Amino acid sequence: MRVFSLLAAAVFAVGMAGPSVAATPDHYKCYKIKETKKKCLMDLGAKCKVDADCGAAGPCLGFPKGVQASIADQFESGNYDVKKPVRMCNPVDKNGEGILDPDTHQKGYQIKAVKGAPKHVKQRVTIQNQFTDQFSADGLQVVETIKEDFLLVPSGKDLSGPASLPSSDVDHYKCYKTKEVKGVCTGDMTSKCKVDADCFTVGGSCAQKHPKGVNVTLDDQFESGSWEAKKLTSLCTPADKNGEGITNDVDHLACYQIKAPKGAPKHVKQSGVYMNNQFGHEVLGTIKEDLLCVPTIKSFGNPPVSPTEMDFTTIDGTQPCGFVVDGADQQIGSMDCGTLYLGGPDHNLPPNPTPPGSTMRMGLDCTGSSCDVSPSSSVGLDHNCTEAGCPFGVPLPLDRGALSTCIVNTLAAPVTGSLDLATGTASLNVSLDSDVWLNNIEQGSPPYGVGHIPCPQCVDGGGSPLSGSPESPAVGTCDYGENAGSACSVTNTAGLSRDCPPLKTGCEADTAGCSDGTLHVSHIAVNLSPLTTGSTSASAPDGLFCPDQKFAGCFGEAALPGGAADECRGFEQNGTEAGPLANGVPTSMTMGSTFCIPATGNALIDSLGSDLPGPGSTSLPGIVTVRE
Repeated sequence: MRVFSLLAAAVFAVGMAGPSVAATPDHYKCYKIKETKKKCLMDLGAKCKVDADCGAAGPCLGFPKGVQASIADQFESGNYDVKKPVRMCNPVDKNGEGILDPDTHQKGYQIKAVKGAPKHVKQRVTIQNQFTDQFSADGLQVVETIKEDFLLVPSGKDLSGPASLPSSDVDHYKCYKTKEVKGVCTGDMTSKCKVDADCFTVGGSCAQKHPKGVNVTLDDQFESGSWEAKKLTSLCTPADKNGEGITNDVDHLACYQIKAPKGAPKHVKQSGVYMNNQFGHEVLGTIKEDLLCVPTIKSFGNPPVSPTEMDFTTIDGTQPCGFVVDGADQQIGSMDCGTLYLGGPDHNLPPNPTPPGSTMRMGLDCTGSSCDVSPSSSVGLDHNCTEAGCPFGVPLPLDRGALSTCIVNTLAAPVTGSLDLATGTASLNVSLDSDVWLNNIEQGSPPYGVGHIPCPQCVDGGGSPLSGSPESPAVGTCDYGENAGSACSVTNTAGLSRDCPPLKTGCEADTAGCSDGTLHVSHIAVNLSPLTTGSTSASAPDGLFCPDQKFAGCFGEAALPGGAADECRGFEQNGTEAGPLANGVPTSMTMGSTFCIPATGNALIDSLGSDLPGPGSTSLPGIVTVRE
């Protein structure tokens, strides 16, 4: 997959003005070559010294001395001696990506600035291509040009006789010997660094060299197989030769040494390869594979760009994130990531996993790596807003048999807080209005199918809950509730959708229940602040963590069996910082919270369902992405 179009606008600003619309160039596999000299083009058995020796079989082969060309690119312009041909380059199918133009090849000629011309001024630039995307956080690598090396000239090729000229809209490339630069920031290419976090002041990531062990499959007109792409040796810029212009001044070529793996067959030398370009006809033979030239974007730096948005998307938990201790500070239980623990000790209902796939979008105002978090009003199929009144995740089912409830959480106040880009630490202020609905509809009873849960679901045409993700939301209709039969989208695996709330109309004052069998209980206030990547804890020597809590302990026998719930005197959730955050790079993060849950006002739920009021604790493993 080619990613270069994403950076095109930035490159236009620093490159040569007025780029034409043109296709991205092919990958090229280059071979070292041996030139055929003093033979007649149409009769390779005939020797010659000059064209006249060949007559109609001419011309006499051999690249002449004294050829010069004016060459202008994005680094410099001047006159150069064009010397002997040193390599030929076939368009190549790399990793099954195909070939755009199988007829146009490139032939490389040594070049040297004419006597008395200024020497090349070394240029330090960033490049991005399919290789750099694999090992750099921002997709960029820093390289430095050393001196001019060779000129790639579009060429036709034929294996049976004299070749035709290639298409005239393919660019020439001026190639520079190049070294890779490690340990500087891609933002200014001078600030030293050891890790990406060192670069937040100037922007970008800490530059690395091309790694070892990058293997590619290559298939061209001579051979196919696997090769290792080793260090970068050349950067090739689109070049205006002799005032002929440039078709595409955005796409460059980065050329890497290639080597066949140990034990692979050696290159079978090819002879009688006819080529033709603006310098004339030539016949050559290949010696061995040499370089792989990869389409590449170049820029003169990646100026620091502060992110303005942050998304946090919940995912499933995979390990414990917290623990519970007794009065002697001995651990008596653990708390799983992505799970809600609530209530006092006097109930036997299990903790509930938080549905994954919900995304909160927030605003950022950053100075250096320090950012203030603010609410966002943006709403999309793949994310929620974070102003007061916006949904906090999807409706939350608490499966407790006849006392099953559906909790619809909305933000009681705008989300605020802080984020550090260098460390990936975050602390959010999140206050919820939790709307509690009792739903004791029997599983599988009409009109609800097998697998019915205490919240409405987004279902397909057959009534089965849909499964979606933030990247690929599923679309269906709500099975019951306020929006029964209406369209909905799902970004989690359980069919839960903010488009499908419980039945609200006419139920607020209906103590007998709503027409679909649910019963509205109450609105309660739950404050998760701080929801943090750090540690948050609660302790109570008497085991009473919250105002009006009835019994000493926490979280019930299902979470802490064997009487441990009564012994609970403290608990702690441990978040996980993301580490350095770069624009557009999804990164793992876990945030946790400890809090109190007030009574709902429903005696059954408060006494039997959850033992409320009582403590609460949750962790939210997720993926954080910041972007400009």
